[in-house]
Amino acid sequence: MAQKRVPKLDPKNLPQGIRLGKDGRFHWEVTRTRTDGSRFRKAGSAKTPEDAWTKYQSAVDEFESGEEVAGRVPTLKEWSDYALTNVFPTMPSRTGDAYAPTTIEGYVGINERSIKPLLGDILLNRLTPEHIETMMHKLGGAAQSRINVRNFGSKLYEIAIKRGKVPHGFNPFKAVLIAKPRPKRYDQGRDTTETIVLKPKE
Repeated sequence: MAQKRVPKLDPKNLPQGIRLGKDGRFHWEVTRTRTDGSRFRKAGSAKTPEDAWTKYQSAVDEFESGEEVAGRVPTLKEWSDYALTNVFPTMPSRTGDAYAPTTIEGYVGINERSIKPLLGDILLNRLTPEHIETMMHKLGGAAQSRINVRNFGSKLYEIAIKRGKVPHGFNPFKAVLIAKPRPKRYDQGRDTTETIVLKPKE
């Protein structure tokens, strides 16, 4: 960001956001409303109007930079860390109750072992079912473990959709299908269940 030139200010005609106080100092204040509805406020004072203007502009730049970061599409790593810290602990579960601490701990484990190392650097709006299927192939393991990863990722993405973090309502995790393991009676494609031969009268 280019540095702004400090103008020569007239103490009797100060720009908006700066005023001369009874203490002889020049007071400045920046108050804004963020896109998420929260308030941003910074204030202070300086000996000269030019110093007050510099501090005022610095606060304005801080606000605008924060809005730029908040407004951009996050990576899956950024979003999963945020959701696990700030969203899941307070949001209701499927039953309407709070998530159990053990459930959140399980989600953190899935995030650290699977989501972040294999998908973390992908922007939410660039994530595809193919990315997720490639992750599943690398993970291997039991089908239920892969289902748990997919279900957690799907919840993450649904929250992102509701928060407007992605410009569409398509959840790529829901497009990934994972087959359940075959029953144990199947051995390498051959049915090993007991065969009962019925008599003609039966």
